[in-house]
This record gives sequence, structure tokens and C-alpha cells, in this order.
Amino acid sequence: MPQKLTETIQLDRRTKLNHELFIRVLTEVQARLDPLEILRDGLETAIKRYADFVRDRTDLILGPKTIEINALIAELTEATDTAKADLEEGATNALAQIQPQIDEALEDVETALSAIATAITNADAAIAAAVASAGTATTNATNAATAANAAAAGVASAIVASLADTQAQARRQAIAFAVAL
Repeated sequence: MPQKLTETIQLDRRTKLNHELFIRVLTEVQARLDPLEILRDGLETAIKRYADFVRDRTDLILGPKTIEINALIAELTEATDTAKADLEEGATNALAQIQPQIDEALEDVETALSAIATAITNADAAIAAAVASAGTATTNATNAATAANAAAAGVASAIVASLADTQAQARRQAIAFAVAL
């Protein structure tokens, strides 16, 4: 295990800071860094050689396969283009065959929508007629109620007048009876 820098330079609390001390510290640091620099340079060289080896080996092994893969990709692209053209042609033919059915279905839908619109118009007219009839019936009922109220008031007045006459007559008879006694 390497010695500590403070032990190698012999630093303690009484050591004075001066130019010579800094020179000794820098010399010791440089002495410790030199072997590390040599190791680093060797490691970088080894890594570069390994990377070159791997690249060369990859080119050697994958180079021919890359050519084969590119040929297969070209074949697949051609097959895909052919299939796409066939699919588009088939879709066009299928659409041409089913277009009359689609048109007929659309006509049926339009006919049904027209029938629905007619039914809505007829329902609106029926509702308007019912509202008008209800208005007339309400007016007639109001008039009948007013006439009935007037008749009831007349009957009540007649009853009151008849009671008043009957009471007056009863009083007269009572007085006549009392006088006759």
C-alpha cells in the first residue's frame, strides 16, 4: 500500500508553507500520476485495438450476410408492392360490385326518412287539431260552467225570496192566529 502524501513529504502542523514545500508536493504528486498515466495510455490503446478487432470481425462475419439481407429486403419490397397493387385492384373491383347494393340501401334509407318526415308532419297536424279541439271544449265547458253558476245563483235567489215570502206568510198567519185566540 502506498504511503500517504503527508508521510512521504513529512508534513505536520509545524511545517511552514514555502516555495520548496510546494515543489516537493508537486514532485510527489507527479511521481504518483506518472504510473497512472502510463496505465491509462496502455488501457486506451488496448480498448482501441479491441474495438478495431471487433469492427473487423463484424465486417468479416456480417458483411456477406448484409448483402443477403439487402437482397431479401429488395425481394420483400417487390412482393409487398405487388400485393399492394393486387389489393387495391381487388378493393376497386369489390367496390364496383357492391356499389349498386350500397346505392339501393341508401335509397331505402332516404325513403324511410321521407316517411318519417311525413309521419312527423301528420303528427304535428293531429296535435294542432287536438289542441284546437281542447281549446274549443275548454271554452264550451267554461261557458256551461258560467251558465250553471248563473242558474244556481237564480235558483238560490228564488229560494231565498220564497223563504222570505214563506216566513212573512207564516208570521202573518201566526199573528192572525194569535189575534183570533
